[in-house]
Amino acid sequence: MDKKKILLITLLTIFSLIISKFLWTKINIPYSENPNITNIVGTYSKFKYNPINEVIRYLLFIFLPIIVFFLSIQFFYYKNLRRVKDIIYSVNNFQEIKNKSDLNLNFCLIIILLITILNFTSASFPLGKIDMFHEGQRLSAAINYLSNNGLWSSSFMTIGLFYEVLQSLIAFNLFESQSIGSGRLIYILLGLFSKLSLIVLIYQITREVNLEKNYKVIFFLIVCFLILVLTIKNLHNRDLPLLLLLNFLAHTFSTNAKTLITNFLIGILSIFSIIWSIERGVYLNITLLILLIFYLYRRNYLHFFLTVSGITIGWIIFYLAIGQNEFYHFYNNTKDVLVYMDYTYGTIHPVPFSGEDNASRATKILVTIIFSGITVIYLNFFENKIFNNKFKLFFIFLFIFCVISYRNALGLSDSYHMKHSEIFTEILLISLFSYIFLNFITSNKLVSNFINFKIVFNFIIIGLISFIFYFEKVDLKKTFNFNKRLLVYVQQPDNVFLFDNQKKQIADLKYLLNDEKCIDLFTHDAAILYLLNKPSCNKYYYTFTILTENHQKTFINESKVKKTNYIVLNAPNEKFKGLWMPTYQYPLIKNYIEKNYLLFKELGLWNLYQLKKNL
Repeated sequence: MDKKKILLITLLTIFSLIISKFLWTKINIPYSENPNITNIVGTYSKFKYNPINEVIRYLLFIFLPIIVFFLSIQFFYYKNLRRVKDIIYSVNNFQEIKNKSDLNLNFCLIIILLITILNFTSASFPLGKIDMFHEGQRLSAAINYLSNNGLWSSSFMTIGLFYEVLQSLIAFNLFESQSIGSGRLIYILLGLFSKLSLIVLIYQITREVNLEKNYKVIFFLIVCFLILVLTIKNLHNRDLPLLLLLNFLAHTFSTNAKTLITNFLIGILSIFSIIWSIERGVYLNITLLILLIFYLYRRNYLHFFLTVSGITIGWIIFYLAIGQNEFYHFYNNTKDVLVYMDYTYGTIHPVPFSGEDNASRATKILVTIIFSGITVIYLNFFENKIFNNKFKLFFIFLFIFCVISYRNALGLSDSYHMKHSEIFTEILLISLFSYIFLNFITSNKLVSNFINFKIVFNFIIIGLISFIFYFEKVDLKKTFNFNKRLLVYVQQPDNVFLFDNQKKQIADLKYLLNDEKCIDLFTHDAAILYLLNKPSCNKYYYTFTILTENHQKTFINESKVKKTNYIVLNAPNEKFKGLWMPTYQYPLIKNYIEKNYLLFKELGLWNLYQLKKNL
């Protein structure tokens, strides 16, 4: 390539990035006048900020440099580029390398999977104190189901059915113990499944990479090592459906793959992902829509039909399994979360390349997404033999995940949510740069011959596996005692996971509420319901599930119908007058409680309010 052209393309891309940064603050869509939105109290309403700004700013910021790069290479290298139509209709441009390396690669896959499982079985079970918010969300919705036998009709779910109800129910039945320990263990087990799915995805990418036998094995181990050590902390259990889809897509675009059943399973993921996590389900279904358009354009009508069949059959089975009433609640629940969640709990995304909180992390992720897009364009439009042309299409879909997975960080722009949005970008870049590194080595004949020497090759493989074994922290003594440790852990009394003041106050609440069939919470401490083993009197089982003014009205109406005797609130905070956390977001409920309930007992962390006797 001409160095002057490369330099000019680079400068144009960087200049477009500067323009993107400048345009970020210039985009300002007016705040919505919809009364269902204007009545919501949150950061966006405080600053009259429309969250649509986040999406537009984000898409412009990442795609302007990518488009400028694409147009630049079209201008300077038009004759050397593959056409868009050729990319879409890509087929294998060279045969997959068939040699004994498949046996070595399969052996290494088994070893890494085994090490990962041993890491799970040898890890110490966490005895940290309960997270009243997040763990409570997973535990208390299950209590609502066990008491009321309802899903969305019993609990308004902000994440998804599996996360909030099913995983705890599975834990209680699988380990035959309704405990915090069993709930934590199933959550850790799901993390193991996600990690195993990620390793299998790396394996599938490795099978398609155009490297000689020894280098394929080294490539697999290097990518596994880098991802397991450096980026695995960014993997969330909610990403499992996305990893399954990527594995299916990797198989679909692999060399000479038989993909009929795979496409049907891809369709099944449509409903599975929504049940698993609403937001991940949306990401996956957007990708499915793009895949279906891709199949139609390619005239892959059989693949299109099988995928649509999987989608249709999955949704029909789901509807028949839960019934019309639950489906109605599911629909309204999902719609409200998608429309109103950002308005209630969203925070304004920091301006890239600024001194605002979390701006440096945001800038890093946004720039890496841009760079991912540029590398995918290079991979597909320039003639290269990194992968078969057909498999290069997989990286387009992987890049789609890189883009849409950052959506959650736009709504909740804190370090935690940003961190969990970059896993797919890391997978893409680590895979491609590992290839570049190994390809550089193979171009050096002296080094290549040195590594192909059997003793040296085996030494490198053993060394890489040893590194992974070390960083995965395998303890075989604990592994041999896994079953015994597991039984002890799931049977730990819940008090082990509580602070001393929580123990006392939960005991007081149990005594005071012994005769109550249900109670209501006006606090983010969702775990109270589980710890008391009592359901909520309405489906808004803790305050985080209340998104709109209509939700507040429903809370109040259900409280009136059931004549809820007791409501648990956070104790007043010295920074606020009257009821605290998060009463400013729920003025209707706050006023209702103050008018119709009296303080019954001050417990320390919480206050117990009782319905006035004259009601």
